[in-house]
Amino acid sequence: MRVLLVNSSATMRGGESQTLELGLRLRKRGVETAFAVRAGSELAAALPEDVESIVVRFENPPLFTPRRLRRFVKGWKADLVHAQTSKAHAHLLFACPGLAPLVVSRRTAFSGGRGLASILKYGKGVAHYIPISEAAAHSLRSRGVPDEQMTIVHSGIDIARFASVKRNRETGEVLVAGTAAAFEKEKGHSVLLDAATILDSRGIRIRYLLAGLGRLEDKILTRASQRGLDLEIFRIGNDLTLERFLGRLDIYVLPSVEEGLSTALMAAMASGLPCVASRTGGIPEVTGEDAAVLFEPGDPDGLADAIERLVGDPDERRAYSARASERALLFDVEKMVDGTLEVYKKVIENY
Repeated sequence: MRVLLVNSSATMRGGESQTLELGLRLRKRGVETAFAVRAGSELAAALPEDVESIVVRFENPPLFTPRRLRRFVKGWKADLVHAQTSKAHAHLLFACPGLAPLVVSRRTAFSGGRGLASILKYGKGVAHYIPISEAAAHSLRSRGVPDEQMTIVHSGIDIARFASVKRNRETGEVLVAGTAAAFEKEKGHSVLLDAATILDSRGIRIRYLLAGLGRLEDKILTRASQRGLDLEIFRIGNDLTLERFLGRLDIYVLPSVEEGLSTALMAAMASGLPCVASRTGGIPEVTGEDAAVLFEPGDPDGLADAIERLVGDPDERRAYSARASERALLFDVEKMVDGTLEVYKKVIENY
C-alpha cells in the first residue's frame, strides 16, 4: 500500500504532530508513505531525510499546487491520498480525480452552513472522511456528509512518553496551573485570564505557565501584566519539550471555546496531572465525566470555581490525577494508526 499524507499548515500544532506520527508509524508497519507539505513549514523541517516528500505552496485559490500534486500522485503511483487539513482537502479535490481515492481528516468542531462553497467542497470527490471526534463528525453532518461516509478515529498520543513525566515541583511552593495551546481566540486564553483575575480577587495566588505560539501572544502578556498576574510563556520545541513543561505544572487547564479533541489534554492526563477543561467540542470525549473537572465554555467564574476546587483539596487533586492517567490509556497512538489503516483498507477495496 502506498499512501500520500498531505498537510498544508505552516506551523506545528496538534494536527501536524498527528500527521507525522501517523506517517512514521505506518512506515514501521510496512506501508509506503510519502508527505506533501507546505514550503518552509515546521512539518517540512521535521521530516526525516529518508522520507519521500514533495514541498508545495498551497496558494489560494488553488492554481499550481493541484497540478504538482497530481503529477506526484501519478508518478509515485499512490494507492490513496489522505488530506490532513481543510486547505489540503480543497487542493486535492482538483488533484485526485481518476488517480487515487481521497480520504479527508476533520480535526475541528466548527459547524458550517450549506452554501454553494460548502456544497462544492463536501459534495463529491472524497471517498471517506475521518473525523477525530463525535464533535468533528457533527460538523461534517452540518455540511451534508452522511454517516456512512465517515469513521471516527480519535487522535492519539505516545502513552509511555507522557506517563514517564517527572514532577519538577517542591512541596509548599505556590501551585502552578498551565496550558499548552496555540494563542488563538478559540483556545480561550482570555477566559483563563479572567478566571485568574477572579481567583486573585479571592486571595488565591497561583502561578500560570502557558506554552504555545500565535497571534494573541503579546495581547495575553500585556493583559496579564496589567492585572498583576504571575504568568510566563514558553514555546514548546524552542524553550522546552512538552514533557518538561507538563512536569512544571500542578494543574492542567484547557479553557477552549471550541476544540476538536486536544492531544495536549491527553498528554496532560497521561502524565498524571489533575485537569480542568471546558465542556465543548471533543473535550468530554477525552475526559469522560470524572477524569477532569469540567466547566461551561466561556465562563470565567465557572473556571475559577473549578481551579479553586482543586487548589484547596490535595486529596481531590490526587483522585483526579489517578482517573486521568487511567482514562488516557484509551488514546494510545497505536489505536489511532489501527483505526486509520482500517479505513484505508476499506476505501482501497471499494475504489
